[in-house]
Amino acid sequence: MDQFVLEIYLSEIESQSLMAINAIAALDELDATKFEDLKALNTEQRRRHTKEYFRSVHSFLTHLSNISRLIWPPALSPKQNCFCGKPRAMELTCSTCVARMRSSEILKALNILEPEHILKNRTLRDHLEHFDERIDNWMQTSKHQNFVQDNIGPLDGIKVSGQGDMMRNYDPRTGSFSFRGEIYSLIDLFAGLQDILSRTRDAIDAARELQGF
Repeated sequence: MDQFVLEIYLSEIESQSLMAINAIAALDELDATKFEDLKALNTEQRRRHTKEYFRSVHSFLTHLSNISRLIWPPALSPKQNCFCGKPRAMELTCSTCVARMRSSEILKALNILEPEHILKNRTLRDHLEHFDERIDNWMQTSKHQNFVQDNIGPLDGIKVSGQGDMMRNYDPRTGSFSFRGEIYSLIDLFAGLQDILSRTRDAIDAARELQGF
């Protein structure tokens, strides 16, 4: 891959990283809100305050997913077929091969040698992005049809018949986000983000040095 093109990919990873950091900064501001301040809010204001938590988390995860797809695209899945060997109307390499080549070059530039990285897993983002499908599943699998979502506080703060009935829950004390019994650490995800951003900036500097900038 041409160094100029590689730098474009790297710059997009850096941009998505900074937007993810901004989303976490907004979440930190909400965490810093004092309990006395919340008591002064009316019901509607408290509701908006709560929704802002989950909007910030969703924004954070969306940007992480964008980073993840740039580095580890869906094309890496063995289920993705390559069509380069088949007759094509246009003389272009198929998108699967392009994505795989791009991933290989970016991983090399970022010096990521291990097969796994915390940002590679997009499960939590998928839960939130495809929430309609998760409700479909809850409708068919919930025994008691309890439905709790957008709760802020300890996971055991609300009693439900099963963790599958607890949709979105965020615990500011631990930085943990849970979805239907699955627990994810936003702190660990943020550490993974910082790792990628540091590697990306080092790679950008190296690419520019090769170009004589």
